[in-house]
Amino acid sequence: MPVHVESDDPFLRTAGSLADADSQLIDEQRFLDSDEVQTRVAQAWAATALSMRLTHSRGERIALLLSSGWLRGRLADCGPDWVLVSRSGEDVVCRVSAVSVMSGLAQQPVVAVSASLSLSWRTALRPWIDREVVVELADSVRQGVLVALAQDHIDLRTTERLTIPWAGVDCVRQVRY
Repeated sequence: MPVHVESDDPFLRTAGSLADADSQLIDEQRFLDSDEVQTRVAQAWAATALSMRLTHSRGERIALLLSSGWLRGRLADCGPDWVLVSRSGEDVVCRVSAVSVMSGLAQQPVVAVSASLSLSWRTALRPWIDREVVVELADSVRQGVLVALAQDHIDLRTTERLTIPWAGVDCVRQVRY
């Protein structure tokens, strides 16, 4: 309960002000410790999709654990089911579903949605058409020229033309020379 002191004595006014400030701090701490705040924070996290956290982590250094090991670099872009990671000498597009662990993402709940969340993985790979890429699958690696981006698969020219379903791709690397 606030203490209000009316006095001409500066010491008593200061003591009263300190008691009032102390009381306000106690009330504020009680509010922060209350179930209402805990509930609001839990609701904010519950409303935060992974794609939102990825969007708000653009430009940050992240690490992704893929079946082939850790991929570390700067999160350059992302969509609802893919991420583009840039690192020294190469860019890598990964399917989010191929990632088992992520680190370096935004630390707080995010509720805003970015327009780029509607961009497909084809948008990220389009600039790589007719370029040499490395495609990592769960059980193997294929290298060749990316020649086509279809609705749910890619075509890769090696010694023959390979059609690879997107669902089987862990990531696609485009090496910068």
